[in-house]
Amino acid sequence: MAAQRAVLLDEKEKMQALWEKSLTDHFHSLHEAQATLGDVSQKADARHEATASRVAALESQLKAIIRPMYSSPPIHGALIVKEVLSDAALSKQYYAECAAMAERIGAMRTRLRDELEAAGSTHDWAHITNQIGMFAFTGLNKDQVNELREKYAIYMTMDGRISIAGLNTGNLDYVADAFHKVTHGK
Repeated sequence: MAAQRAVLLDEKEKMQALWEKSLTDHFHSLHEAQATLGDVSQKADARHEATASRVAALESQLKAIIRPMYSSPPIHGALIVKEVLSDAALSKQYYAECAAMAERIGAMRTRLRDELEAAGSTHDWAHITNQIGMFAFTGLNKDQVNELREKYAIYMTMDGRISIAGLNTGNLDYVADAFHKVTHGK
């Protein structure tokens, strides 16, 4: 459960609220804290002309705090990679898992194309299997993407880019059928 804190500052009716939410538990990285910080300040108006300068001052302070975090990022991720790749057994396991993941994604690409062709699609889906990686450009247009989103709850970027890694044996038939329905006759 993420911890949350709120601070409310009141100086002669000049309200400023700060809130913070810890994300450390969500990412299971107890070695390094992660959080969000928000600022909810009153809109500057004639009664509170100082609010704009207070917001600017707060922004300046926050930038000063986060600057070192971007300039000198933590190295624990690099240390983990070094540990894995420096150990023969862990390195072998890592590369085997990468190969298994790539094989699964390739199989999902092939199966998606096969299911579309089996459904009677007259479109050329070769681009699905010719591409590599976790994502694929489907060739679907914005209207087709919106129809998939609205009618079938299938989400992708508006340019038709879909996560192949998100496909599995439990949803692939459904996705292929929906693709066929939004492209049939178009």
